[in-house]
Amino acid sequence: METFALRLTLAYVEPPVWRELRVPANLPLTELHYALQAAMGWDDAHLYSFSRGERTWRDAHPDLPLEEDGATDLEDGVVADLLERGGEPATYLYDYGDRWEHELTLVAVIPDGDPRAVRVPHLDAGEGTCPPEDSGGAHGYGRLVADGVFDGVDALDPFSLDGAARRVRLQAAPEPPLRPAVAAVLRQAPWRGPGSVFEQVRVAAELVDRPLDTRDCIDLTVHLRWFLAHLGPDGVPLTAAGYLKPADVVALAEELELSREWIGKMTREDSTPPIGQFRELVRRLGLARAFRGRMVRTKLGDRLVNAPVGMVELLVERLPWGDDEPGVAASALTLIDLAALPHQTPDGNRFQQLNDRDARIQLGMESLRWELVDGDPQMALRSTIRTTVALLTRTDSLRPTDRGFDWVPTPAGRRLAATILGIVPLV
Repeated sequence: METFALRLTLAYVEPPVWRELRVPANLPLTELHYALQAAMGWDDAHLYSFSRGERTWRDAHPDLPLEEDGATDLEDGVVADLLERGGEPATYLYDYGDRWEHELTLVAVIPDGDPRAVRVPHLDAGEGTCPPEDSGGAHGYGRLVADGVFDGVDALDPFSLDGAARRVRLQAAPEPPLRPAVAAVLRQAPWRGPGSVFEQVRVAAELVDRPLDTRDCIDLTVHLRWFLAHLGPDGVPLTAAGYLKPADVVALAEELELSREWIGKMTREDSTPPIGQFRELVRRLGLARAFRGRMVRTKLGDRLVNAPVGMVELLVERLPWGDDEPGVAASALTLIDLAALPHQTPDGNRFQQLNDRDARIQLGMESLRWELVDGDPQMALRSTIRTTVALLTRTDSLRPTDRGFDWVPTPAGRRLAATILGIVPLV
């Protein structure tokens, strides 16, 4: 199949904003849209269309049926339908409100077999920073520039060819395999372009280095297996109120190194929330339970106390988890967020990291059409993902600090999250 070399120019904007790409001639127009969004830096937040001459390709919309203006369904068009040798340029219109017009020109046709031919979109060159979304179109944006809105500290990030090329590559990458529970969550998302949950999954697939091995499984389950061994075959007695006794609380606090994240004597379960959270985690995994005044291992706990690989298999089987559909969705998004984080240290302190994490997961929930409305949305979200975060913390999947844990994956933690999602197999 031939390759088309294209030039995309944002109309009526100064300084010029343009990109040059190579795409397969048979690329569906829906996929061309994602490539152009990624190349430009748009957020894929609005409707769009392609047109050339009297022909228009767009999505069917309840308020504007295709028959009304004789448009063709986007699903029925490919790049070769839109552009042809010696033909006039096409128009790519993004956002029917701001009406960002892009001129799309066929620069060259590259025959199949030529070293420059491609099977997926590839960004070759470009200049100029894409305007912000919802900035009023070319004329509104021009007024904002003239008024100095984007000067100084509010300046737009400069265009990066490497960054844009990576976004285009991510959009063209095949969707990695996902476990059925995760795929069911993502099926609720209509938005698949740049910045979407689907792009995060592709980023996670790009970042994970390999599947988990036995050493990883040992390291990830050390605290869970320690606790089961501490309970022993007969369990440990609980207080009259049903809590772990002080000696057991102290031992567990030392094992978890809680002194770096909790202040206090850590001798009582009811006044040391991380202890209660760990106990709830073990119960939820089905490894131990309270029975006749004692904390005892279940049959599953007996079987897995010395089986790190089996323990990780249990984690992969049980997650993502939640008390309802939104909870499962939030758990899946939490795992995706961790797996897709960059290797380098993120900006900001730990509290900023958590706020940024919550904002990303909240946006993901909105893209899945879920809304947490129980009081403060951020507190509702943190309550919903608490058990997932607790599991990631107590499996040492997060990078430790002298004051707790950063929202940054350890290498084994990234592999665990990617395995739970189904991106890499458990071998």
